[in-house]
Amino acid sequence: MDLYRPSGVTQSITTSSSSAATSSAIAASTYAVLITASADAYIAFGSAPTATATNGVMLAADWPTYFRISPGEKVAALQVSGAGTVYVSELTR
Repeated sequence: MDLYRPSGVTQSITTSSSSAATSSAIAASTYAVLITASADAYIAFGSAPTATATNGVMLAADWPTYFRISPGEKVAALQVSGAGTVYVSELTR
């Protein structure tokens, strides 16, 4: 079982009807993130990600979820029905 702890870096994405990504790429020492949202959102990962209803993972509001991620990637988010905020917290070992 992998155990992680917060690295002290959290980025936020304000969701809307257009996909938006984190402003900074995930740090070189980060291989997992904890993502939570204030409203349902679709999220996607990649070097220049675009979240859509067809390629995104649906993240339910107020349901913190852990994801593995590669260093240098970003997270994108798109609202499901209403605007909100997605919080991406980097985790380290």
